[in-house]
Amino acid sequence: MDTIPRLRRAMRLRCLPDRVEAEVEDDFHHFGVALQHDGVTVTGVVAWARRYPWTTCAGATHALEAIRGAELNIHPSYLFAFAAAVSHCTHMFELSAFAIAHAAARAGDRLYEAEVSDELAGKRRARIIRDGALMLDCELEGDVVSAPSPYAGLNVFSIRSRDLKGIGPEAAELLLILRRIVAVSRGRLSDLDAIPDIASLGRPLNCYSGGPKKVGEARRVIGSTRDWSAGPGPAANSGPPSVGPNR
Repeated sequence: MDTIPRLRRAMRLRCLPDRVEAEVEDDFHHFGVALQHDGVTVTGVVAWARRYPWTTCAGATHALEAIRGAELNIHPSYLFAFAAAVSHCTHMFELSAFAIAHAAARAGDRLYEAEVSDELAGKRRARIIRDGALMLDCELEGDVVSAPSPYAGLNVFSIRSRDLKGIGPEAAELLLILRRIVAVSRGRLSDLDAIPDIASLGRPLNCYSGGPKKVGEARRVIGSTRDWSAGPGPAANSGPPSVGPNR
């Protein structure tokens, strides 16, 4: 896929004795979260926004205080049952779900690299790589996985985070990443800088900036989009996640 226009997204996690530091970055976003814990529950949260599409997105860093007290659980769907995702930045909330699972598993450093090609003749290809190993390589027709089994026929937007608790943690992680890269890739279909505010999208966004309290304030951050279709992706030369917003 090196020469095919595509959306590329990287998520980096680092596990320390009493906290997990995590960052996610793609064409349109760059967010970070540091979760402090006591080995049983989340005791503190620091989040930061480095690059984002709407002026209100950075305010969502404070909303994550609501996940203080969440239990450490190896399943990434757990946080979606603990708190209402629609009250949060989608990307910081999902990043926190992965960080909690990572802390519970007592894992070391981890890097997820995901990509989905732009549509060509109605078809796309998506790949997810974890720590250099290919974990998922699938074809899509529109938003439906056409191959391989066991996901053939699955519409990625039919995936509900809470419902994933019925499958293993690793499979749930892959499906969450797949759903997100396909959703984010829609941004490549428009010149977002030509859209003055989030309300002008003409469709609901179930997130912090798209919610009823902020939708009227959310203005476009001009020039915030990147394109990693070719060359090094967003994880290139990144090193460990930063420990806070002022690195």
